[in-house]
Amino acid sequence: MSTALVKVEKHPITNYLGPQFVLVDEQVVFDTREAVKTHLPEICGRVLARAWIDKAFYAQLEKNTLETFNSLGVHLPSDMFIEFKKGKTRASIIVYEQTGRLKVRVCSLELTMVARR
Repeated sequence: MSTALVKVEKHPITNYLGPQFVLVDEQVVFDTREAVKTHLPEICGRVLARAWIDKAFYAQLEKNTLETFNSLGVHLPSDMFIEFKKGKTRASIIVYEQTGRLKVRVCSLELTMVARR
């Protein structure tokens, strides 16, 4: 007999990388730094929100971030790459542009949840 105040039902794990989770409506191919700075942070926000609640998706981002974005229809210029960093309490996504031996941060996003009363 359970002592829980609310009955908890167990459901099968949902595969969010299937058609249920669509990151963008159609393929997005960024071709300029300005386009990346303007439009990619919103997409990264969606990715981080999904990673927050889906451990399998989080693991996939950790393993190969750029390939995950590509498989969901988001493509960056060839001189840019994405890093997924996990912190103690929250994860972040950082987009870099490779210019010779120097990498320059284009944009970054960190999702923070704030509880208010």
